[in-house]
Amino acid sequence: MNYGKKSTARKEKELTSKGTMVRKKFSVIFCKTLLICFFLAAVVGICAGIGIFKGIIDSAPDIDDIDASPTGQLSTVLDDEGNEIATLVTSGTNRDPVTIDKMPINLQHAFVAIEDERFYDHNGIDIKGIIRAGFKGIASGFHFHQGASTITQQLLKNNVFTDWTSEDSMADKFERKIQEQYLAIQLEKRESKNWILENYLNTINLGQNTLGVQAASKRYFNKDVSDLTLSECAVIAAITKSPTKYNPITNPDNNASRRKEVLDNMLDQGYILQEEHDEALEDNVYDRIQIVDNSTSSTANINSYFVDTLTDQVMDDLINELGYTETQAFNALYGGGLTIYSTQNTNLQQICDDEVNNLDNYNGQVEYSFSYRLSIQKADGTRQNYSEQTMLTYYREKTGNNSYNINFSSKEDAQDYRYFPEPDLVPIVIDDEWIEKIKAKQPEFRDEKLERYKKEFDIPQYDAEILTESKHMADIFEETTAICGKPKKVSNWLMVETMRLLKEHGMEPEDISFSPANLAKLIGLTEAGTINSSVAKEVFEQVFEKDVDPESYVEEHGLKTVNDEGALEEVLKEVIAKNPKAIADYKGGKEKALGALVGQTMKAMKGKANPGMVNQKLREMLK
Repeated sequence: MNYGKKSTARKEKELTSKGTMVRKKFSVIFCKTLLICFFLAAVVGICAGIGIFKGIIDSAPDIDDIDASPTGQLSTVLDDEGNEIATLVTSGTNRDPVTIDKMPINLQHAFVAIEDERFYDHNGIDIKGIIRAGFKGIASGFHFHQGASTITQQLLKNNVFTDWTSEDSMADKFERKIQEQYLAIQLEKRESKNWILENYLNTINLGQNTLGVQAASKRYFNKDVSDLTLSECAVIAAITKSPTKYNPITNPDNNASRRKEVLDNMLDQGYILQEEHDEALEDNVYDRIQIVDNSTSSTANINSYFVDTLTDQVMDDLINELGYTETQAFNALYGGGLTIYSTQNTNLQQICDDEVNNLDNYNGQVEYSFSYRLSIQKADGTRQNYSEQTMLTYYREKTGNNSYNINFSSKEDAQDYRYFPEPDLVPIVIDDEWIEKIKAKQPEFRDEKLERYKKEFDIPQYDAEILTESKHMADIFEETTAICGKPKKVSNWLMVETMRLLKEHGMEPEDISFSPANLAKLIGLTEAGTINSSVAKEVFEQVFEKDVDPESYVEEHGLKTVNDEGALEEVLKEVIAKNPKAIADYKGGKEKALGALVGQTMKAMKGKANPGMVNQKLREMLK
């Protein structure tokens, strides 16, 4: 820069000129305006975020109206001496609840150590865990795989937010997560840590339709949960993260790795000593599990026919004596936690079975037969099938004796007829190209379909196993899902109601005749709130038997849910007037009395009321 007199004067003139001053003033105004706009945008964004957050919280269920305890548990059949001879379960009911004092302290600590190490310190949500999961998600390129759910949140997710598996978007997951965290804080204010832990341990899925730690203890170790060792506690706690991946029967190596992590965490968090840790690791626990599994799988229930008859009688009694509907009776029998006392004498039954199966008690001579099936594809592409009947026809023609049969008095006599003559057989050459061509034409195998269902439709292992047992059932599932886009809902209808009706009618899955379109329509009606769940089950029976159009059927029979508050209030007034004792019980603090009033109202309105609206209106009218 030139600091001469002329240069300095020129520079001074430029700085003080009118144009320069105007430009400076404009720049200052522009910067201020930009800052103000940025500030206003930030304020608007924050306010919008607060509004959205408040809206999500306001739409959450009322803490006083929810029940976070597990529902559905197995029923038990006892013999005349009080010994268990059978258990009755359906999907979602293989649960045998126990109180926390019956659960080993090592089992409690194992779950806390691996699932929620700050469980005894937080207020329902784990801020440290959320921050840790957030940082790891950002570090991995915004892939948020690590969860930060507390045991309290998991309890709410499993028992309150039961539709979480059908969430279609991140927005749905975000909304549920916020409500879940909010209710977790509220629940911890209302209930003790022991209550929360007890209900969580009675709720969780522990593989192979095994729900809760007592059922898991029976399934994997054939013992009560109170008798579990430290090593066995760690095995069960290891399953929780992924019941399929860490199943100790099908994937013992995976479970062993996870079990070590459980024990390491228990040691680090001060729940066990080093000696206990090392001793548990050395325990050959998986051999015991395999022995129990083999024993369970190979042991037949000699009382099955007796139990079948007994359950039919109980169903009839629930319907005829107590006024249950068929659906209510089924749900009570297979998921209501009933204890059924029978007249079965196990010792006498065993004697009867031994005598029935004793061949010495039969005067007739034992006969032997054999089964024969063969398919041959010839060089010209034609296919020849041979069966027992084909064989029988051949020998009758050969001997000229139309009464000839293939039953023999001894194995030696049968030996002479074990070969079926076929002189025209040609050599078959099989090369790799031909094998690959055949493979390409093969349909999807069940194992492949099962794995695809879990990934594509995000359904549990147990659901996928049931659905893929029958090709026809699997086809109905896929076609219905393609129409309505609700795979979990479709799965539930097929696994529960469809299987129930198949059993009642003595049918097989291949006999299902209703169309996927009508099942999809029924799901749509329930999802839209047009009909409630009890009406939906009634309509489904018509769909199952006659493949009726559910939309037309609901319209024709006036089965739509009544949402008219005025009409509902009139019915409620009558119910309240007729049930003074239930009213007094409810006002005296007995919450279950409200359920009885809801039931009376639903009965009066022939099941067409909205249960949620009934519950809400009753509370308002009884204040």
